[in-house]
Amino acid sequence: GLSTLAMVLNSLRIDPMRTWKGAWRWFNEQNLGCCTGPEQVREVGLSFDMFKCLAGCNGADSVAQRAPDEATSGNGSGEVEAFAEAFRAAVRTTSRSPDRECIVICYSREALGQSGAGHFSPVGGYHEESDSVLILDVARFKYPPHWARLQDVVQGMMSVDPDTRRPRGWIHLRSLQTSTQLSRTSGDHLLPLRIPYVPAAAGRKLSEALALALAE
Repeated sequence: GLSTLAMVLNSLRIDPMRTWKGAWRWFNEQNLGCCTGPEQVREVGLSFDMFKCLAGCNGADSVAQRAPDEATSGNGSGEVEAFAEAFRAAVRTTSRSPDRECIVICYSREALGQSGAGHFSPVGGYHEESDSVLILDVARFKYPPHWARLQDVVQGMMSVDPDTRRPRGWIHLRSLQTSTQLSRTSGDHLLPLRIPYVPAAAGRKLSEALALALAE
């Protein structure tokens, strides 16, 4: 989960405002934090809601869509069909978009006939004829990028997380700074006021560093 989030935040060109190595400022598994941290994730795992919270803390505008519960919704129910169609429309639109945005799925690997349980992966594309999505699995030592039937992915998202006892889903992400700029757009021109955006996690780290420096 943390690897997927770091890769997506970097692809969105969000500045973590803290260094990775040397002078390079990139997200990685170790510098993601705010509402939870790497140590807690290693102990208890990363849930769907925790992923969304971490994304927001680190500068992403995230919109989550939770799947219907497979125990209470049959495969042919209107709720499942509506969720599948919304997911299909989202991956189709995002794949064609010229903007920097991404969809991350939280799903059970078992639904795709893979080993393992809950997992997060970015979606890299949509193939209309086969109704398939391209899963950019970050665990490339285990599974390289691969195509999967959209209905199988939907089934994987409907699988209930045993820790939260709720189904999984998908999250649409883009830069929160970009979203703020769009909300301030007047016609085709941005308003003259430009306020630099500082993600909550970065602000917390900066304030801690400043307090430590003042105490010395």
